[in-house]
Amino acid sequence: MFPVGLDRVVEILSHLHSPRLCVTPHQCTRVRHRRSTCARCADACPTHAITGRDTLQVQADKCIDCGICATVCPSGALEAQGPTNAELLGQIKSRLAEDCSITFACAHYLKTTRAASRQVIQVNCLGRLDESIS
Repeated sequence: MFPVGLDRVVEILSHLHSPRLCVTPHQCTRVRHRRSTCARCADACPTHAITGRDTLQVQADKCIDCGICATVCPSGALEAQGPTNAELLGQIKSRLAEDCSITFACAHYLKTTRAASRQVIQVNCLGRLDESIS
């Protein structure tokens, strides 16, 4: 839970932009609904980069650009970038048009296995994939 004012939430969310994450503060349920207790992004963050005790804080140095916060966000206030959902869907359509099977893999897996295949679509973290990629 984040006992923090609306203005503070908007200010903090507006500083979250990174090459891998696009933030639309006015879509956040905590901004739109004063009684919202949504903390899904903070709860899901594997590195605890989004925390809340007395205030909501985002520690950019802890963020690993996994995109899990965007996946669990119910309002779309957080959107993973590089690749965006639209880019992922484009890659999927392209591979399906070539009659390829599709495999999603994280960068770590591809590095450790040296896998290189036209059917592999790389994402930072498999937790970044949501129901729109189906």
